[in-house]
Amino acid sequence: MDPLEVEFFISEAMKALEACPTEQAMATFLKQQAVERGGGTGGSAAWHVVVGRNFASNLTHETDHYLYFYIGQTGFLVWKTP
Repeated sequence: MDPLEVEFFISEAMKALEACPTEQAMATFLKQQAVERGGGTGGSAAWHVVVGRNFASNLTHETDHYLYFYIGQTGFLVWKTP
């Protein structure tokens, strides 16, 4: 993922941790931020977000549009499908 996108998602994830009461709300917040930034609303491409302390994944994503990181004990998985 582009370094500016990485910075954007980490910054927004930190905001979500402070503002959102649940992991579901955090995931919704991050997805909304990604869509508002530009890049898919379900037409030709879409952003997907998973937030939690324990999860597994197996997915298909666009090249250079995948990010997995932790802030504290909370994991964030963000990807874009073609």
